[in-house]
Amino acid sequence: HLAGVPRNGVTIIIATGLHRGATPEELVAILGSSVASNYRVVNHDAKDAAAHRGLGTTRSGTPVFLDRRFLDAEIRITLGLIEPHLMLGFSGGRKLIAPGVAGEETIKVIHSPRYMREPEATEGSIEENPLHAELIEIAAIAGHDFMLDVTLTQERRISGVFAGSPREAHAAGVNFLRHTSLTHLNEAADVVITSGAGHPLD
Repeated sequence: HLAGVPRNGVTIIIATGLHRGATPEELVAILGSSVASNYRVVNHDAKDAAAHRGLGTTRSGTPVFLDRRFLDAEIRITLGLIEPHLMLGFSGGRKLIAPGVAGEETIKVIHSPRYMREPEATEGSIEENPLHAELIEIAAIAGHDFMLDVTLTQERRISGVFAGSPREAHAAGVNFLRHTSLTHLNEAADVVITSGAGHPLD
């Protein structure tokens, strides 16, 4: 409101990728009851082809289909979380565009063996990761204006907030996470125990 944008001029899109939409109860958990009940909140549906607009292809040939509501906004802002990601190196930033609000045709390509077989398309890898480069290009095509991402501690408390120009802010968040939350092992472990990190990721 203070910025001159009326409440009815804001649309919050839940960037589901190919996952199911959030339920009303989950929307309250995600947004809080005040935001969930006072703003227009919609789920992205990657399988609804009519809800997307084609923007051509990336330089490497990935078809770019994105949610029309996102593209039609005057200002496109993403809110997310930066954490290690099994293919993209780190989540957050450009991932909120694709796969977040991308169409099924786009998502299938970026999750295909074309990238899964790339040795640099792996956890913690950014600089030489071809999937990271592809999503950066898609976000630029989309007109990604601004991002606000957080990093979390093991106890799920916010450890850092990174906002601004998407590429620079995301890079700053990744650099922070590398120095505060990751470590290198000098040799292979005999046993590794992992989890889905509890609710709601379990």
